[in-house]
Amino acid sequence: MVDTLTALERSWAGFASSGKGARRLADWQASEPVLAKFATLDDLIDAARDFDADDLDLRDELHLALLRLAKTDNDARCAVLHLLRPALSTTARLYSDTWLRDEVSSLVVVAALDIIVRYPDGRARPAASILRWVRRALWKEAQRVHLTGPMLRDYANLDEAGEIPADARRAASDELLDLVRLGLDTGVLDKPKARLIVLHRILGVSTAVIAEREGYPASTIRQRRSRAEAAIAALARRVA
Repeated sequence: MVDTLTALERSWAGFASSGKGARRLADWQASEPVLAKFATLDDLIDAARDFDADDLDLRDELHLALLRLAKTDNDARCAVLHLLRPALSTTARLYSDTWLRDEVSSLVVVAALDIIVRYPDGRARPAASILRWVRRALWKEAQRVHLTGPMLRDYANLDEAGEIPADARRAASDELLDLVRLGLDTGVLDKPKARLIVLHRILGVSTAVIAEREGYPASTIRQRRSRAEAAIAALARRVA
């Protein structure tokens, strides 16, 4: 299976040498004069990568021009992804122990596109800024996996049983997961309490389902969950 970064690279190779690619470059040059001196898309990408760091200011100008275009132009987004691909691939390899290659490749591309389309106009050193954002996003997602994975081992088939709400994934806030990890690290939460918070607050698993899986009455789970919620609320107030 071809991962997303490799697929984008292959797609770009065909696009850059095509008539459509030449026309797109001409369109970009009409609205962004800094791109005017490049005869081909490959020439533009070589200058934008500037591996020898001959002219960092020009490199930034090229990046910012492409980012302005990328707000409304999908081909420009692909151009930015392509010029950043070596660094994005390196970032993906850092997480080879957390996700399969195709999974981490997709995560890297999604994170990069998220910041590419909303990159602040004129912000300096765009390549470095985008890469920092991508690495931060992957680090946060890896923390989520490493925190929730072991806790949910006994709940692996809940998705298939329809017992996790469809929108639970977007309900998982970074702030809450950070608090759970801090609670574990400081001893405010033990693992059972932390798992209750993850199951109920993040994945939306009902008290009845948790009680059935854990082998306790629902009233006992409610009491334990209340104590866990009180502990995490007190921790949140302390670190606010």
